[in-house]
Amino acid sequence: MTGKDIGDRKMCVAASSRPIWEQPALCLEKVRYIGDEIAAVAAVDEDTAMEALELIRVEYTQLPAVFDPFEAMEPGAPLIHDGFEKNISNRVLSESGNVEQGFKESYRVFEHRYETGYQAHCAMETHSSIGVWGLDGRVTLYTSTQSPYNLRSILAYVLGLAEEKVRLIIPKVGGGFGGKAELFPMDVCCVALSKKTGRVKIVLSREEEFGTTRVSHPIIFDMKTGVNRDGTLVAKQVKCIMDGGAYSGSGLAGPFLSTLFLGIDYKVPNISLSSVRVYTNKTVAGARRGYTVPQAHFAENMHMDLIARELGIDPVQLRRDRKRRLSFRGQSRSQHNSG
Repeated sequence: MTGKDIGDRKMCVAASSRPIWEQPALCLEKVRYIGDEIAAVAAVDEDTAMEALELIRVEYTQLPAVFDPFEAMEPGAPLIHDGFEKNISNRVLSESGNVEQGFKESYRVFEHRYETGYQAHCAMETHSSIGVWGLDGRVTLYTSTQSPYNLRSILAYVLGLAEEKVRLIIPKVGGGFGGKAELFPMDVCCVALSKKTGRVKIVLSREEEFGTTRVSHPIIFDMKTGVNRDGTLVAKQVKCIMDGGAYSGSGLAGPFLSTLFLGIDYKVPNISLSSVRVYTNKTVAGARRGYTVPQAHFAENMHMDLIARELGIDPVQLRRDRKRRLSFRGQSRSQHNSG
């Protein structure tokens, strides 16, 4: 089975407030990273399926690629998806006060850069699904997922079925951590193949899990903070560049969440927070254990530790004096209290 058998309807994350329908179940004309699927084979056993795969020949024409998020935003960089200027998948900007004036009024200004890398979810159970296309035209997908209703909506759309004809059955999930929150090509393929072959089961190997599902976002944080002699925070500017990989999926929410939590912890009268998620020809980044928030807290607290050291202030005391008190309204205008 190839993309011609499924059609050109794309997948996304239905729960997103601004979904981008971009990832095909099986690519038709273009692949965007090494994990893109282009064909699926069903057989009586795994050995036979592997033999059949060896008989498939694919002709590739090499296209310009980009693997660095900064290079991806440069003028003239190859566009991974048409219509996305500078390969920007999503961006969020949150500001309050006058940051530049705050820096001018500060006793000292500190600047540091922090980088985080890929992390895989490494759930004990890899992604696995069983697809059944019934004689009555109804389909059933048994799958290890955290988001059954999201999957049901997108699977129905991709297959061109009404939602009431799609049923999902979720057994006990052997670990998810955000990595099993989306519909994947394997889910679509095992259901579509079962229309011709009967029940189809697919279980990803660990290598396939690493290369074709999701990872955490690698992020570059440029932190700049102005302080008074006693450690009072006067101005704060953070610029985050996220390597989103080849598609958006659940990763669309990453810039919002990192920006939100970078504006919560400390009282700062002048603040500017920006997060940009960039497409590259690499493994797709999505939700994973905090969803960009652990990376943001790592960068911010390393930054605060260095500021405390330079000022000769105990880092615990610096936090105790500068942390917000409940209740308060955050940079995103969200209310925070003891409840």
